[in-house]
Amino acid sequence: MKLASLCLFVAICSAAHIQKRASTSDKATIGYATLNGGTSGGGTATPITVSTLDELKSVVQGSTAKVVLLNGVISGSEIVDIGGNTSLLGKAGAALEGMGLRVNATNNVIIRNIKISNVLSLTGDAIRTVAASRVWIDHMDLSADMDHDKDYYGGLISITQGSSGTSITNSYLHDHWNAVASGLTTSDENYQGNVTLAYNKWQGLNSGAPRARWGNYYVLCSYYVSNNGGVIVGAGSNVFVDSNVFENTSPQVTVSGGTLYARSNSGYTPPGGTPITPAVIIDNLSCSVSYVKSMKTGAIMDF
Repeated sequence: MKLASLCLFVAICSAAHIQKRASTSDKATIGYATLNGGTSGGGTATPITVSTLDELKSVVQGSTAKVVLLNGVISGSEIVDIGGNTSLLGKAGAALEGMGLRVNATNNVIIRNIKISNVLSLTGDAIRTVAASRVWIDHMDLSADMDHDKDYYGGLISITQGSSGTSITNSYLHDHWNAVASGLTTSDENYQGNVTLAYNKWQGLNSGAPRARWGNYYVLCSYYVSNNGGVIVGAGSNVFVDSNVFENTSPQVTVSGGTLYARSNSGYTPPGGTPITPAVIIDNLSCSVSYVKSMKTGAIMDF
């Protein structure tokens, strides 16, 4: 009996551990990052492990297919540019402190399972895309603090200058003044960014969850907890807010120049006359309140 119980315990623990593991060749399966050829990053390239800033900067350059495993914690005050056809994957406990990542004028990039914190505005953003396409940001833990003024830290994620085909999934975004901004200035008016944000947890934020401008946005199956503001539907945007849970968050959605579509949200009732769905639905997801509240988000995987 004891042996059987032990075997059952081991089986359960092993299954739980396996559920947190992921393949280095995973590709995007949700949202805009799946379109136009999809986002596979470095694909099946042989993984290379890095543990210092110099190693990281050297290995992620260029457009050759590559899978980079980040091991340990790297501190600094720099922005690291990631080349195309890259998968940057954090091993268990991987973190960047005070430094961020940028995807600049390239495509097919995957960033997963890394904790990034406290990137100063003088340095840049935790993650920034500039004229990039097909980017998948998954299982990230992005934060700063609310102890400084709103301009002290850079953004958690900034999507700029026509970046398109972005999916942000399974991530924990917390403790920040303005978390995610897309289409930052009127100069982005000529671009149409297409962004999916699904299965994320937003907590302890002042606003910008996300702040959307100029493009199409899907905010799906996400959990909003104790925020001073939520989704901002800004100029030139079409934003579909679907199957999210809002708790202690107000206002849940602010419409300021864009078009809101909303259905099946808990804790939020849209204004009368708000259309339910856009003409085209990229991902027709349906998530229960209990599922959304129990999601495991953030940098919880291993490779």
